[in-house]
Amino acid sequence: MTFESHLGDSDATRIDEVERARVFGGAKAIEFVDVHKAFGKKIVLDGVDLAVSEGEVLVLIGPSGSGKSTLLRCIARLLPIDSGEIRIGGQVIQDGAAGWRRRRDITRSSGMLRKEVGMVFQNFNLFPHKTACENVAMGLRLVRQLPKDEAYKNAVEGLTRIGLGEHLDQYPGQLSGGQQQRVAIARALALRPHVMLFDEVTSALDPELVGEVLNVMRELAQSGMTMLVVTHEMGFARDVADRVIMMDGGMIVEEGSPTSLLTHPVHARTQQFLQRVVDR
Repeated sequence: MTFESHLGDSDATRIDEVERARVFGGAKAIEFVDVHKAFGKKIVLDGVDLAVSEGEVLVLIGPSGSGKSTLLRCIARLLPIDSGEIRIGGQVIQDGAAGWRRRRDITRSSGMLRKEVGMVFQNFNLFPHKTACENVAMGLRLVRQLPKDEAYKNAVEGLTRIGLGEHLDQYPGQLSGGQQQRVAIARALALRPHVMLFDEVTSALDPELVGEVLNVMRELAQSGMTMLVVTHEMGFARDVADRVIMMDGGMIVEEGSPTSLLTHPVHARTQQFLQRVVDR
């Protein structure tokens, strides 16, 4: 299985590659600079500073409510930040201190950058009234504005590459949870993002279905994709991550290589969390 581009050699694809090289050349894939986010009085991101390199696989661990999912959603611009900056390829996509006019300018100018981020959620988020192929093709038509025939051709190729070639015309309700999640991954990958975000994508699956989704993610990591993964699958983190970050209370409390952090954590909160995960 490979995850090479399957949008062909269209003019739109070539333009994307030129723009991508211009934006990402030499810059960090993602940067957080003193990012704060609260829901009412509850602080969920408390001065987060973080830099993610090109091709890095970063795994975020920590208890529920520690800010992991919020961090991903802020990268994907599903949530606004209160203060600080988030940059993709060195360009600001969120500026919490900006006035509303400046925020509007950032939104207008960062359209291409937002396309560079693909996100897969815990609960699949597939359209139940559309087939697997239609779910994947829809994004290609709306976001990449491909003609219908080209969008469907690319959707077929993408689903086939992740082992769903025999399920193209099936609806989500006819697929297993693992198959639905793979459709969701194929839908995100079809847009050819530069960065992939995975938010607890195996937590809603039966245990026997977890492996098929993690295998797709392993292949994707091996292809050099920049990935941020929120997960409680410590085996996956140990095998695939370049770096593991422990979050608690909206802050990064510890980070390091999988070997050092998962085997010899320094912070007491990390030790406590990992002990509970292992004992489950």
